[in-house]
Amino acid sequence: MTRRFMYLTLFSVALFLCGTMWGQKPNVTVQMKSVERVGYHVWVTYMITNNEGQDKRFDLMNPVATNAYSSNGEKYSVLIKKGDRLYPEYASINFPSGLPIKVVLIVGNVPATEKKLAKVSLGLATSWGHFPYANMNVAIKEPAPNSDNPETVLNYPWINIKTQGCSRSDGEPTQHFTLMSEQDVKVEVTNIKAYDEEGNAYDAYIGTGVSSFTIPCGIPLKATASVKNVPAATDKLLAIKVDLRIDGLRYLLQFNNVKIESFTAEADDRTTFDLKGNVRECRVTLNGMTETYRFDPSGIWTEWNGMNMQEVFPGGIDRDDQGRLSEGKRDQYGEYFHRFTYDDKGNIRTMHICEDMEGGYIETYRRSLEGEVIRIDRRGGFDPNGKPEVTICTIMARDTQGNWTKRKRGTVVETRTIVYY
Repeated sequence: MTRRFMYLTLFSVALFLCGTMWGQKPNVTVQMKSVERVGYHVWVTYMITNNEGQDKRFDLMNPVATNAYSSNGEKYSVLIKKGDRLYPEYASINFPSGLPIKVVLIVGNVPATEKKLAKVSLGLATSWGHFPYANMNVAIKEPAPNSDNPETVLNYPWINIKTQGCSRSDGEPTQHFTLMSEQDVKVEVTNIKAYDEEGNAYDAYIGTGVSSFTIPCGIPLKATASVKNVPAATDKLLAIKVDLRIDGLRYLLQFNNVKIESFTAEADDRTTFDLKGNVRECRVTLNGMTETYRFDPSGIWTEWNGMNMQEVFPGGIDRDDQGRLSEGKRDQYGEYFHRFTYDDKGNIRTMHICEDMEGGYIETYRRSLEGEVIRIDRRGGFDPNGKPEVTICTIMARDTQGNWTKRKRGTVVETRTIVYY
């Protein structure tokens, strides 16, 4: 054997060994666990186990080996989701030896008509090459229903929605609904519009115009979508469309074929404050503190201490089946509130004021045969059946309309200054 031939042989063997060493596929187990539709996207969940015997770092999201295709050969965009982070192009992930790590591919903008992915490939990249793990003709699992109304669409499957009616509030059609989640979810509203059957579009807003809100874990969140400038004669909206972002991804909340319930006359709110007649304003002074209530000509409460009702009750106002005030929410979650109940004669019976973490207080009013408050029982908000603090009331003066303007409330004097229309 010549020396030249020996060198060529050794060089060829070295090249072969080098190619074998550097071209070796990573010793990992890749299991596709689920393929399910989430909003506009399809989430493909993998469990990846490193079998190398030592911790290894592999690169994912290399577009050469990570991809997804439709049945007609269209290539979808793909994101990698690891924990709470999204990687649009490239992710370097540490895989501890022998432990399965969850990795999710988010295949973007898959039409609802597509029931499978023709191909989906997860690519691991090392310094010596790209190694795809491909699956063909993968069925897409549709999410379980999360809406109680077939006309309501919320394509984020991990929030359940209940749809209440749509009625006019201050002239604006307002759709009421409740959201429930098994974990805290921060929701960003990116756009909201409403449409009628004649092709008109209307601006709308969530709650009091918030652009983002949080759904607390396990606590129902009452919310509203109000539509501006809808003619009074319009009794139906084709859709109220709310574009959302959750964890950086877009989703849709849409109410379809929204029937605007006929306006039900609200009860005279002045009754709630033991006022009668055409009262425009009432200023109540007790223990040196003055509170001012204003009403419109029909008796609807419009202002409290200079604030309008949206400022007073950001979470909205509920009324009973007779149009009377039943609850005003002092925050968007309804954790703080004013609640009212009435007796069989329509007089205010109890008032629960909760504006602190201690549950506030509940006042129960006892009346004379003439309907005047003669006794107030006050209990803690968390102890509605406990022993009350009792206050006796005695009217000392009335105005010409029969409303009291001065009364003794326990050991102090309470006054009211009343202005009429």
